[in-house]
Amino acid sequence: MKISSSFMLAAAMSLVIMNSSLAQSKAEKKAAEAAATKALVESKQFVFNAESASPMKARTIYLSSTTYTLTIAGDSVTADLPYYGRVYSASYGGSDGGIKFTSTDHAYSVIERKKGGWEITIETKNLQENFKLFLTVFTNGRASLNAVGNNRQSIQYSGNIGSKKK
Repeated sequence: MKISSSFMLAAAMSLVIMNSSLAQSKAEKKAAEAAATKALVESKQFVFNAESASPMKARTIYLSSTTYTLTIAGDSVTADLPYYGRVYSASYGGSDGGIKFTSTDHAYSVIERKKGGWEITIETKNLQENFKLFLTVFTNGRASLNAVGNNRQSIQYSGNIGSKKK
């Protein structure tokens, strides 16, 4: 049984077309993802969802709950994150060792990274324990958060950002 050369040529052309359209759709998807992430960062209305925590001098802890978040809502920043690490000075009567606060008095700055993405720095003021939060957001929506408190060791979280639920 002979396969005609025109059939082979047609099959090869269809594979080339399928591969180029697949590559084009991947590029389009990547561009759309980057545009959506940029819009979130510029709006100052987004949520960082923590998926893992990496304390100093310890292994990475994968978080089973999706409720660990850092919410940026225009003029306020709300943190509800677990904490694993050394606390140098605990507050009186404090039973929850997490990083939990709402701040309306804070410094907020965004710097665009050379390799794509953004560096967001948030520095809280007038809290019992103030934090410097360094949030690195990549164009695909993945993000890394480094939280430095004035009474505890720093901790890093990995996750992603998404739109704020209303």
